[in-house]
Amino acid sequence: MLGLAARRGDAVGLGWQHVREGEIRYRQSKTGVELTVPIPPGLQAALDATPRDRLTFLIDGLGKPYQPKHFGIVFTAWGRAAGLPAGLSPHGLRKSACHGLADDGCTAFEIMAISGHKTLSEVQRYTRGADQKQLARSARAKQAKTGT
Repeated sequence: MLGLAARRGDAVGLGWQHVREGEIRYRQSKTGVELTVPIPPGLQAALDATPRDRLTFLIDGLGKPYQPKHFGIVFTAWGRAAGLPAGLSPHGLRKSACHGLADDGCTAFEIMAISGHKTLSEVQRYTRGADQKQLARSARAKQAKTGT
């Protein structure tokens, strides 16, 4: 979820049928937006360790795909069991992914291409807390390349 900025409803439906040539291709269930997203190294490492004999990557203890709501409940329980702060959720991973992209200097449009957000205002809401210093440095570096 972190590598794709995916919603939980989309994450639980993803499987090997969505992977092609180093990318994950899927249609978002909520918006219908079609996405083709390069697989980042951390996600690729997880996929390399994932069996290819099941329909979805995320399965429950019975080997069945999670339903989105159940996955959210289980995810929260995993966080508590790991001693992580209360309130962590799959949606928080989506927000963290967008925030991380902004911290890395990605434009709002680049973030939208990964997250599938339809509006700039929504991306801005997700990335409001991005590292201002890093973004200012990035802006100046881009400006220096053009000589302005």
